[in-house]
Amino acid sequence: MRIPFSGRRGQGGSGKIGPILVILVAAAIIYVLAKLIPPQIERAEFQDFCERMTRENIVGGIQEEKLTDVIMAEATKVGIPIKEEDIRISVSEQRVRVDIDYTKKVELIGGKIIDRRMSVVADVPRI
Repeated sequence: MRIPFSGRRGQGGSGKIGPILVILVAAAIIYVLAKLIPPQIERAEFQDFCERMTRENIVGGIQEEKLTDVIMAEATKVGIPIKEEDIRISVSEQRVRVDIDYTKKVELIGGKIIDRRMSVVADVPRI
């Protein structure tokens, strides 16, 4: 049995804006996370390196210049924008601490660049 045409149109397509909006928001979130998470991972790996080098330097005797040179070489190798004066090493009887503050530039869509402030702290107890 056929239903006669009433002349009214259905809701054709009016419910499609919601899913499209959800997809766009999800894509934007994924994009931003894909841009912001890699510098955090890079910072964590660099911090691990600094802690390892500080431990090795403690065992071999504290040589601040040598430690600074090794940290600068690794930073240059992995693309972390630091200068020698950004590296602060403090030595006490109980510990050796390396503090590094730097700014990493992250480029977004449209060429917009945001500055991400990063800090690396390697606080190693002396044996």
